[in-house]
Amino acid sequence: STLDDDLFEIGVPGNIFYVKGGTGPITYTLGEGVSITAAGGASNPIKIIGYATTRGDAPTGVTRPIIAMGANGFSLGANWEASNLIVIGTAAQLFSLGTGGKTINCKVYNSSSVAARTAIYAPNPDQFIYRTEGISLRGYGLYDYGSCWVDSCYFHDSDIGRILGNNFNGQTYAINTIFADNVTGAIGNLGLRSNTVVLAHCTLYGAENKLGTGVNLLTGTTDFKILNTIIYGFVTGVTHADVQSVGFDDYNDYFNNTTDVTNWTKG
Repeated sequence: STLDDDLFEIGVPGNIFYVKGGTGPITYTLGEGVSITAAGGASNPIKIIGYATTRGDAPTGVTRPIIAMGANGFSLGANWEASNLIVIGTAAQLFSLGTGGKTINCKVYNSSSVAARTAIYAPNPDQFIYRTEGISLRGYGLYDYGSCWVDSCYFHDSDIGRILGNNFNGQTYAINTIFADNVTGAIGNLGLRSNTVVLAHCTLYGAENKLGTGVNLLTGTTDFKILNTIIYGFVTGVTHADVQSVGFDDYNDYFNNTTDVTNWTKG
């Protein structure tokens, strides 16, 4: 209805909104954009949890409930946590996290044909994205500004899998994550990154016939670390706009790239 946002605004720290999924799949078409101003507590967040049959059963695949946003976005407030949901739509920023936000076992799919739209938007401090899938057909699977921990995720079939914006929120990590079949590149940055960025135990995959760039770093970006990562099937594996030696690279597997590195030193 046109009161969907009002529903979530009644949340107070410690509340849980359960959303039923199951076979079907079950789809909820929201009648308006959701931009939550209500905040959870740092030690007792507000949660939105999908389930298939019984609350707490941790559904996977299409047994998770589908939240259909159309052209509207869904924006969580501070200290909100979303688990076991599928969110679909075409908004500029389809699913956004607030300060201290978490998303676990979710899938966010932005099907817009407009360039530079985002599936998961993480512009705030202290965000955690775990076992989550992000797809934006003409844009970014994940767009974050720092202090964002990404673990065991899958960003694929987008223009760019993950975009790093201007840093102002501290260190950023991606571990145990797959970036695959993204047209322009797996990881890029749209602004100066002088804080620590760590990419470890990941797989970056372009295509068998080589596609795009694995990691593309702009002028002034420093302290980028790549460890124990496979970088496979790109026109260029890692490229930096500056000749520099601040970045760190070790125990990585560069394979089937036209050019492995530009202005970057392998370990």
